[in-house]
Amino acid sequence: MTNDTTTLNGALTELGETMADNLVTKGVSSADPTDGLTTLAVKILDIHTGDLDLDISITLTSDETLIDEGDPITFTSVLTASYDDTVDLTGVLIDATVLFKEGNTTIGSATTNSSGVATATISTLTGGTHTIKAVFAGTDVYDSSESSAITITVFGDDYLEV
Repeated sequence: MTNDTTTLNGALTELGETMADNLVTKGVSSADPTDGLTTLAVKILDIHTGDLDLDISITLTSDETLIDEGDPITFTSVLTASYDDTVDLTGVLIDATVLFKEGNTTIGSATTNSSGVATATISTLTGGTHTIKAVFAGTDVYDSSESSAITITVFGDDYLEV
């Protein structure tokens, strides 16, 4: 089997032209084949009015799991979107709001960058054990998602290291 780069590039160019033409037909004047297939796919999703089969997921990590009361801790979430488990569409979730929550209480929030990453640093956790989750509330197009919980132990007056 040979690797025919010319044929592949030609097919991708043709696909980009077809996608751009379809977007222009739908009134998206900014669609151009040179946008790239991911950008064109995002534009198609933006005008899609039906039920999208997008898989939305969010993960949460922290830079520490043991801190002293008053010390800052940084939480990082990664919000991802994919279509049909094959096409990575994380870029459609730029500027999505992620809430960092303990139970029903929001302890911080941040917006995602182009890679789906949202980071918040807080220093308000009191002594004790805290269970934190990252939550994406969803939109009219994208489903909500909640991360698995992580546990943070804060040493303070009421919770001393043993």
